[in-house]
Amino acid sequence: MNALRRIVAAGLLPGAALASDFSKADLNENLLRALRHGDEHSYRLVLGLGADLHARDRAGGNGVLMAALGGNELLLHELLRDGVEPDAVGSEGMSALAVCALRGRLSSVILLLRHGANPNVRTASGDTPLHLAVKLGREEVVAALLRGGANPLVADAEGRTPLYRAILSFREPIALRLLAHSPPWTPELADETLLNVARGAGMLRLADAMAQRR
Repeated sequence: MNALRRIVAAGLLPGAALASDFSKADLNENLLRALRHGDEHSYRLVLGLGADLHARDRAGGNGVLMAALGGNELLLHELLRDGVEPDAVGSEGMSALAVCALRGRLSSVILLLRHGANPNVRTASGDTPLHLAVKLGREEVVAALLRGGANPLVADAEGRTPLYRAILSFREPIALRLLAHSPPWTPELADETLLNVARGAGMLRLADAMAQRR
């Protein structure tokens, strides 16, 4: 393991015969580590030694998830293009799409959706990528997720939908967008507290839209 790390850190290009000096587990671990740190050079070196493109860590995370965590969209695109699973989840049930939605990486969100990522995969706490985007006020990400099939009616572990969260967070543009993608009637519309929150916060367009649907 230490020898492999030194080779990667030094930027040395190992010969073909050197690959047999390292276990597959060592190679895979270093491949995932390189992706996690957005280290394109080390990633290619370890991949050339025979690391498995579809390797996973003990929590189930794969290269796509690590590339999302590392923020390297070029590597993310290459992995998706080469057929690496887009919906693998790691610790806390975070998928690559959840990571990118949380961090507001719109282009990566669109890339993942185009390669078949499921927009409704939940984290361990029951959040979907849509919940996370709403929480951080990522309006463009919310729009992309909705276009990609995100369900605005999915509730988290506390029973709160993205629309519920948007209203309580005083995010009127996002709430209006979510309402437009919801059925004519949703449980939120019957919640007098939410309507009062909207009115009290001066979100009059939202309050009117909610009232019209009741």
